[in-house]
Amino acid sequence: MVDSWTKVGVLAAVVGTAATVLALFGFNSSSPTSGTSNGSPNGSVSQPLPTPPISSFHTYQPRLSLDPSSGPAGTSVTAKGTGFASDSLVQVFFSGGLVGQGTSDENGSVTISFMVPSEFSNFAGTQITVSASDSQADNADQLFTVT
Repeated sequence: MVDSWTKVGVLAAVVGTAATVLALFGFNSSSPTSGTSNGSPNGSVSQPLPTPPISSFHTYQPRLSLDPSSGPAGTSVTAKGTGFASDSLVQVFFSGGLVGQGTSDENGSVTISFMVPSEFSNFAGTQITVSASDSQADNADQLFTVT
């Protein structure tokens, strides 16, 4: 059975949490009459909705395409990326090794050409991960098949 003091403690925790959330969004719980009257019969007071803080996080969804997507060591490959941070250094890696870099345009697009490293001449039939990463740590991957 829950005693009265437990109920009071739970209620205080809920009210305290609600007050904290309201304070985070700019509502002042110590001044219930601030704001403008909405003309309702019960005389309630309304406040404009707060503007959430602007986040410093960004959301990019980079994509990478390879042309061609297969070939032997020494093949010239064009990597086209979209959705990267604008005006950002984009680096291309072939199986983890840096093979090229370029700067994305104002739309987050970039084209970088590279050669399949000669060390992969004995990897025929193997799929290798080609990754592109910008200076904001946005990444896109695509597979290249060594023939």
